[in-house]
Amino acid sequence: MIREISAVELRKNLGGILNLVDLKHEAVIIRRADQAVAVLIDINTYYEKVSCVSPQSSLRDFSNSIKLELDGYKFNRNEANDRSN
Repeated sequence: MIREISAVELRKNLGGILNLVDLKHEAVIIRRADQAVAVLIDINTYYEKVSCVSPQSSLRDFSNSIKLELDGYKFNRNEANDRSN
């Protein structure tokens, strides 16, 4: 089953929503300003259907290599976590 919730509902009920995703394997679409912006899925579904990374690999290693470009703004996780500045 796929549920749709607002970002406000997610903030208010994060623990319960994580239980739905983890224990009941439900997908949750998160909406903001009436538009879908994200989806939560359980980790096994992620590894089976989405990820090019094997379950043995670290998600942190995978996410450290991610670079995003949003509206001309480049985000590099390693730079964001650099505390030397």
